[in-house]
Amino acid sequence: MTIYTAAQALAAAQAGTLTSGNTIVDSAADIQADLDALQPLAAAGEISYVNFTDSGTPQIDVTVAQNTSDATVIGMFEGQRTLVIEGATVAQTFSLENQQHVAFHVSDTGSNVENNIDALSNIANEISGITITDGTVPSFSASQLVNDSAVIGGITVDDISAAKAVANANAVQNIHGLGVVDTAANVSSNIDGLEVLAATGKLAGITLTDSGVPTVDVSPSQLSADGTALKTIQGNFVLAVDGTNANLTLQGPGGLANELVLDGTSNEYSFTSGGDGKSFSITETGTGRESTDHLNNFAAVDFDNGGSGSPTLAIVASDTPTTAGAVSSAQIATLYAAVLDRTPDIAGLVFYENNANSNPGTSIQQYAEYFLSSPEYTSNSAHTYAQTEAGEAAFITATYQNLLDRAPETGAVAYYENVIDPMLANLTPGTAAYAKADLAAEAQVLAYFSQSPEFRADVTVTAQNPASASHWLILI
Repeated sequence: MTIYTAAQALAAAQAGTLTSGNTIVDSAADIQADLDALQPLAAAGEISYVNFTDSGTPQIDVTVAQNTSDATVIGMFEGQRTLVIEGATVAQTFSLENQQHVAFHVSDTGSNVENNIDALSNIANEISGITITDGTVPSFSASQLVNDSAVIGGITVDDISAAKAVANANAVQNIHGLGVVDTAANVSSNIDGLEVLAATGKLAGITLTDSGVPTVDVSPSQLSADGTALKTIQGNFVLAVDGTNANLTLQGPGGLANELVLDGTSNEYSFTSGGDGKSFSITETGTGRESTDHLNNFAAVDFDNGGSGSPTLAIVASDTPTTAGAVSSAQIATLYAAVLDRTPDIAGLVFYENNANSNPGTSIQQYAEYFLSSPEYTSNSAHTYAQTEAGEAAFITATYQNLLDRAPETGAVAYYENVIDPMLANLTPGTAAYAKADLAAEAQVLAYFSQSPEFRADVTVTAQNPASASHWLILI
């Protein structure tokens, strides 16, 4: 008998050196991660015991299906532990309640939970939580609210609409909370009521059902008052704040893709940097009224163009890093556009800006490599270049055309080939080492182009070049 970690046992089995009757000693997390792979070893008699290195009572989470399919290895668990069976229906919970060292996170319809709440309360020590899956807000008698409070307090109603959640705010005070699943428009319409739920701890989360990156619209007062609810929205989304009122002072929530929506065109406003890389002022110069807005942590402005035609989005960025030593938002924005040949989307841009602030040691070239390795870039067949001198020349020429809308000037291709070639010296095309070096070389070239004065001038919003699909960068 030999003592192995889960990974060591699997490696020995792969090598054909695992004998019978061995013991696994590992953390609950590692055993949980390898549980399915350990099952065949247990079934073959190559594992006899599984012990946990965690202090206290470790928890292992399994599905109902795993509890059956991995029963042999689960039966070899020893010592203090709790096997939490996730997603068990009420009926499955009752059928498995006599299994040793188990707890259940029940997932079922509202009616099944309501009709069996007394029986579930009888095994309250084995219930880690209850999720109602069909958006039904349960109703319980006064005596049940007292006698069954231990399990009722652990109920989360999932898949409930924003309007229904708000309408049932008083009915959910005895349960754990609500998981709202709805469109961005419906969440926007009900954000004040959702804030009431969030402020009392009854809003477990908001999931937006729209395709793509949805936009949640709020007023300036809602931006200030409904922050707790806004923080529960999961996934990528744009938070659009109405900028109609004059003389606004707005603080965008940290980490979110915040944009201000303004009337008119960019030529009716002037922008002044706050000097810290994230704050700026907007003064109305052509609207006929006196107004200066002060904003912090907004990544974009959306101009409605007076209601004629589609709105025009402009990215707001600065050459001043918000974290010392980090790549700036302007560097990220122009690189994003240079590699992907499009105006940055706000949510994606903010993701990389947040990453830069959290990782100030990451270089602009490394971010260029990230973009070059993205599915959006690699899935475009036009970005497939031969690993030859001609291929590098084609890459350089395409970069000029895509970024600067012109052919390379005389000598430019040779100049950039002299940047690329030393990084590929003594490497063989077709090898992993060559591909890695080629990626770094092309990333360096794109980093140069994205920060060039010519490219910056081509995309920056000015009085002569108002915000448009071509001029999308407001530098602060």
